[in-house]
Amino acid sequence: MVQTATGLACRITGAEIHLVHTVDAGSPPGSTAIALTETFREAHAFLDETARRISTHFAGGIVTHLAAGDPARGI
Repeated sequence: MVQTATGLACRITGAEIHLVHTVDAGSPPGSTAIALTETFREAHAFLDETARRISTHFAGGIVTHLAAGDPARGI
């Protein structure tokens, strides 16, 4: 999907690509704030790396969004 979006955005003057990643913030039993913080750190790193890869093919704006909650509803 990212390749398709990038290809389409390259054809539209002034286009931006918005990347959305939603982390399921529901705390499973026994989880800690440290584990949740690490999950968010990893999700942010994933978005950053994806944006970096896209930027090698797309010169327009790339915006990342990291959300917490139910992934099916967050996107």
